[in-house]
Amino acid sequence: MQVERLESMPLLAWVAHVRPDRSIETYVGEWVEAKDNAVFEGAWNGALEDASFDASYSFMGSGIIEHEWGGLAVTPCHTTEILYSVTTPSHGTHVSNSIALLLKACGAELDINYLDYERDALSISHGLRTLAKSIPLADNRKLNLHAYCNVRIGYDGSISESPKPNPPVPTDFAEYKSFLLTEVGGILANAARVSRRASYSPIVFCSNGYDSTLCATIGRELGCEEAVAYESKRAGRSDSGSPVARALGYPVIYEKDELEYLDYPVAHLFTANGELGTSIFFASAQPLLKGKALLSGVHGDKMWDRHYVEQGGPIVRSFVPDMARTEFRLAAGYVNIPPAFLTATVQPAINALSNAPEMASWTLGNDYDRPLPRRIVEEAGVPRELFGLAKPGGAASSLRFGNKWRVKRVMPRGSWDRFERYLTTAKRTRRRTLQWHFRSAVYLAFLAATVSSQRVPFVRPILRPHRWPTKLTCSPFAPSFLFPWAISELQEHAYQDVPRTVSGANVAP
Repeated sequence: MQVERLESMPLLAWVAHVRPDRSIETYVGEWVEAKDNAVFEGAWNGALEDASFDASYSFMGSGIIEHEWGGLAVTPCHTTEILYSVTTPSHGTHVSNSIALLLKACGAELDINYLDYERDALSISHGLRTLAKSIPLADNRKLNLHAYCNVRIGYDGSISESPKPNPPVPTDFAEYKSFLLTEVGGILANAARVSRRASYSPIVFCSNGYDSTLCATIGRELGCEEAVAYESKRAGRSDSGSPVARALGYPVIYEKDELEYLDYPVAHLFTANGELGTSIFFASAQPLLKGKALLSGVHGDKMWDRHYVEQGGPIVRSFVPDMARTEFRLAAGYVNIPPAFLTATVQPAINALSNAPEMASWTLGNDYDRPLPRRIVEEAGVPRELFGLAKPGGAASSLRFGNKWRVKRVMPRGSWDRFERYLTTAKRTRRRTLQWHFRSAVYLAFLAATVSSQRVPFVRPILRPHRWPTKLTCSPFAPSFLFPWAISELQEHAYQDVPRTVSGANVAP
């Protein structure tokens, strides 16, 4: 495997070209690990030296392993990030953890006239079975999406996916807690190895909800000393986890306001994979996250809710799949560890445990009821009244709604100035087809239904804007240009030194 490091690339980004001449050529960021037959970023519960992350159900990262038949690309064991590939006839297959990097290396571009990139990015929300397997590019090639699987890429151009291994199924609370501590502890130990190009120490984002509070609790037991607590912008809906972090004995607590992100002109890092700006509030924590292993409560809403049993899965997410942070993480240089995903493929068994008789003392009997995290947190000494009594909504912002004026209100000023210049030019190149006019009219109707439902509650069951198909709730106006804008920003500034490894333009399959 040929490996070339580019200092100008984001720390954890990588792209591999599986070539027909039976070689694999890779370009990687400074912190990507390289072995004789593998490149990877991230950590898992296992030995770093043997690079057996493909056999792990706790791999929190991505990479590729060389074999005699080609390359085995390995996605994370969660669905907040995925891998992307493009096959070019007679040139082989490129695969990467970054869309912008992948398109630069294989000489492809997004189709500015395609209106469903956001819909495709959000398709994973309803489970792996609904994920859009590919999306169109401007030259008739396809961008393939790979989630929660291992991807066999042959030198002959073939691509096939195989499932991740399943974790053991705990039979009682003690087994489940021990499983979480063992797996997360192993991941943190792997991440902290001094033999790495960069080692990572733990940090947690702590709210007063169930999921991040559980992460803060197991993190503290495993030696985590740093917590970040965000205060929500919503008046009267405090979500700060500072009291919880203090009760757990965290010696270092960073208190931040959700709207601090407006001082950081990095909106392109949160829109570069099609999900438009959700969790952009993370931007203000970038200086704190470099070289960290972040314990995140993502997916706890499904894994630990006593009332939810997965039916249509596997791995159904909330409407927002939390994929918007990919390029931000690669640039900031941290490992993302969401413990809830460790048992994502056996969620019904965990739900049965949540409803077991032994959990009765930690069951509140309301519609926001998660006995497993409550027991773990309360047994660590956190008073019941400090967390999980209401669902305030938490810190959240998004760039996906409305038109350019709404985007301007939400976007950091430095990012807006660059996006506005791009938008002025890009709007001239998009065709105003009948489809565009139809989608615009439907979207305006959706906005009207949403506003009416908020102001007149009794019309909500009639209009039901929350039940509209995702395709019809994605704005065809300025927000639909955010994804291609972000790709252009990254290719100009973060991936400018990456060579194009496919000759010829507009290569059709």
